[in-house]
Amino acid sequence: MNTLPGLPENVIYDICLGLNTKDLSNLMKSHSRIYQICSNILEKRLNERKLQTEIPLKNIIHTVKSYQKDDLGLIEILVQVFPVIISVRYSVKENPYVEFQSGTDVIRITLSQNDILRFVEFLRTLIQGEGNFVFQNFIFNVDGNRVIIHEIEGEQISYSYYDFVEAIQDVITYLSKRYYNLSIGIESEFYL
Repeated sequence: MNTLPGLPENVIYDICLGLNTKDLSNLMKSHSRIYQICSNILEKRLNERKLQTEIPLKNIIHTVKSYQKDDLGLIEILVQVFPVIISVRYSVKENPYVEFQSGTDVIRITLSQNDILRFVEFLRTLIQGEGNFVFQNFIFNVDGNRVIIHEIEGEQISYSYYDFVEAIQDVITYLSKRYYNLSIGIESEFYL
């Protein structure tokens, strides 16, 4: 016979605190008294988990211009720090891509799922240094004043270094959080 429901409230609460979330959930289903005592522990854990999945994009009215969601969360953002415009689409149904736009010129970098983390690290390195950086068939020339992106055989786009860095930080945050959320099978929440 289960004696747990007959224990003092503080003892039950301490037992619940020591359980992992799955075991806590199962225990709470076993008796209404345990549920009443321990439900706030589970609720707090779920709220903390939700905060870990949120994608914090900058709260500047001109930074994130639009976004699109599907049943697995936020799949597309359009970041603009004039004149830098960057579209990022990260869907599980098709290969993710990042598009850099300037006027009518567009450079699209299509990524495989295996490229995401490498590209995020590439962008983090890119905004901290000067020189020529190569990712796939694309060269990023950074000199402290300008960022020039061009395909080895094609289009070229140039941005102010500071505008590019401000815009790319949201892209880095979005890609890394979306990758993490999808890898553990949860929806990507976000806030602006």
